[in-house]
Amino acid sequence: MFSWIMIKLLIFDLDNTLYPEIGYVQSGFWAVAEFLSVKIGVKAEKIFADLMGSFEKHGRGKNFDYLVEKYLNVKKEELIKIYRGHLPKIELKESTWQCLENLKKNHTICLLTNGWPEVQKQKVKALGLEKIFDKIFYAQEDGEEFKKPHPKAFERIIEYYKFNPEEILMIGDDEEADMMGASRVGMQTFWVKEIDDIKKLC
Repeated sequence: MFSWIMIKLLIFDLDNTLYPEIGYVQSGFWAVAEFLSVKIGVKAEKIFADLMGSFEKHGRGKNFDYLVEKYLNVKKEELIKIYRGHLPKIELKESTWQCLENLKKNHTICLLTNGWPEVQKQKVKALGLEKIFDKIFYAQEDGEEFKKPHPKAFERIIEYYKFNPEEILMIGDDEEADMMGASRVGMQTFWVKEIDDIKKLC
């Protein structure tokens, strides 16, 4: 267990730490469904149901391949562009927002997220996180190979704030990317197994 006495900086992960990522997936699928509905004349609700069915059966990765196979004259690249470029309809729970505000009273707080920067920036914008976080770091800005748990993602933050690693608490849901990655550079960690675990920090 970490020691609050030493902590000066809190680093938060984004997906499945501050909000459930399934909300983003559903939002993106709906954007694709609406786009495709106009193009091929199939109801958006039907296309959305197809996507969610594929997701529930196979997980992420092959959902748009399924649409391309089912509906002719559909380009996967076009669907990916819509999905990644849409402004998602997602939000923080009120309790999560209040917790962040409380923590900010006595600590510096920042965000460190994996994922394509252009996609993650849309999530940040939709959630209004620029209003609460001191700074937002995108681990893959210098390339996918530098995503968490690569030490560069964490060392950038140490260098930026000039805090000692043991004065920093990494808060995230991914045991390898967040917990192990931060521990390797000497940071303390708090593992979020469920979204509401955030409340334990307040």
